[in-house]
Amino acid sequence: MSFLAPGFRRVPMLTCRLASLSSCSYGWRTFATGASGGTGSIVHHGGNVQKDTTGTATTAAPTTSIPSSADAIIIGGGVAGCSALYHLTKLGMKNVILLERSKLTSGSTWHSAGIVWRYSSSSDVAFQLVDATRSLVATEKGNKLLVDSSGVDPGWVQNGAMFVTTAQERLNELKRVMTLGKFLGIDYQLLTPPEVKDLYPLMNVTDIKGAIYSAEDGAVEPSGLTTAYARAAVKEGAKIVEDCRVMSIKTKLGFNSSRQVSAVHTDLGAIQTSCVVNCAGAWAPSVGSMVGVTVPLQTMKRSYVISDSVDGVRGCPSVRDAEAGMYVKTQGDRILMGAHTDNPTFVDDLPSDFNFSLYDFDWDTFTPRIAAAIHRVPILETLAFKSKIYGPEAFTPDFLPLMGESPDVRGFYLSCAYNGSGIMLSGGCGQQIAEWIVHGRPSLNMAAYDISRFHPSYNGNKKWLRERVHEMYTLRNRIPYPNFQPLSERDLIIDSLHQTLLDAGCVYEVSNGWERPAWFTTSGGSSKVNSYTDDHHGDHQEERHPGQLSCDLQQQAVSSSSSSTDTNTITSPQGICRDGLHQAERLAPTSRAAVASDVPWHS
Repeated sequence: MSFLAPGFRRVPMLTCRLASLSSCSYGWRTFATGASGGTGSIVHHGGNVQKDTTGTATTAAPTTSIPSSADAIIIGGGVAGCSALYHLTKLGMKNVILLERSKLTSGSTWHSAGIVWRYSSSSDVAFQLVDATRSLVATEKGNKLLVDSSGVDPGWVQNGAMFVTTAQERLNELKRVMTLGKFLGIDYQLLTPPEVKDLYPLMNVTDIKGAIYSAEDGAVEPSGLTTAYARAAVKEGAKIVEDCRVMSIKTKLGFNSSRQVSAVHTDLGAIQTSCVVNCAGAWAPSVGSMVGVTVPLQTMKRSYVISDSVDGVRGCPSVRDAEAGMYVKTQGDRILMGAHTDNPTFVDDLPSDFNFSLYDFDWDTFTPRIAAAIHRVPILETLAFKSKIYGPEAFTPDFLPLMGESPDVRGFYLSCAYNGSGIMLSGGCGQQIAEWIVHGRPSLNMAAYDISRFHPSYNGNKKWLRERVHEMYTLRNRIPYPNFQPLSERDLIIDSLHQTLLDAGCVYEVSNGWERPAWFTTSGGSSKVNSYTDDHHGDHQEERHPGQLSCDLQQQAVSSSSSSTDTNTITSPQGICRDGLHQAERLAPTSRAAVASDVPWHS
């Protein structure tokens, strides 16, 4: 038995999943070969129980043989890795191997909530990525793409998804999202409070301004979805090797003296390859370090609880209330309630054998959100929580996944750090990373997801990573106002005139680490951004910060312009509103409460 540090607990393998599906048992990953003439396999070690092609259970002898070469090797058997494996085989790459140090889903995938809602952000790319996942698993109108190709039911439940709000500004944002959704073929409905009550009778709607609702969204069973990807890939000829630990990744000098992946060494032997895909999730930095690639992610603990059975909830949609910082998902006749805490807990030393494991639940960080959840769904106050989930999840400084080929090592790709949205992004991102590898580029504009977006000059800065991840996490429920500027880890890269311009009243904005002049104020004084601390909790709305003068002064200028023609409060090349915003946008609350519009919702 492996050692677990205090506060960790191992979850029994046979009962690790919270949903009642047949895939909860060992049976779903014990097949040895694919059906219908497939040549792929899942290799187990240590005498695991297996099934042959006739479905008869057998006891396999310990196996130590692995292929000597592969066109691509995927490291990590979570939903991201299995999706990448599946999509590579769909593009014709058959000699592909997935290496998993333990069992499939044993990292973070198994304790995911499994919600699939296409309004994951205000980005059209995010809409399309989530919609690609839904298209694979949805079974309406005869569409059973993943079921047909794998023979495994991913547990799709189409109960809809609803975003409610108590703020008029948020409702305006949701209306804009509706417009984008309709352009992309998503049938959103704008609901009044009584209509919200009709769809979710247990909800308190007295303070709700409105909601948007999609009847075609739903949820999947995370282990079932991962199994479906894996089974379909194996049928196409891919190989999956469990209980196989990667020891090192070798490189060689390639074109123009660049480094190129050449082999992967495991505890079972070496595999020659020119392509490695890092899908190791929270453990991705360890894999990256094997080739000297910095992977900018920070592991944090995320939590949710599942209630006792309750009458009247079955079939109700998943609901997100951003103002309350919580979401609920119907899980059979129970309610799953998750929350985004104001002060998340960092994990700095994640054990390599943290498989199917959780931390002791921290009620101190979770309790503040319970009151908001009870206000929205009052019956929660009377229910006991049967299950409590508190596990590790990987987050990035901008809350977008890390994807694409490393600029430092050719043939080293990443598809990891999904910020709690791995299930719903898996289908789309798996398809894009497969296209990246096979065709040289993805079909969607994935620039915002490309690992090269982080400049080497600050990518290895641990203080920047921690503070920016902390800030973006605590701001993820804020309305995405324009001109947002982060407070954390500023002045990373400055030029020789920085202080001179600052003293002259320059208000700076940051872009890719660089502090650049935005505009000047004639009110005088320095607008230097103070240092960010965790005690600040990223709460831009409560703290008026010198570095956010641009927000306050823009608001002041708009107010002045409505009663006077004198707009000299601000000196800006593009005028008061340099982003070309409409008057209604300029009159919105200050952008210090904003969060980048590409930040996905937590699932």
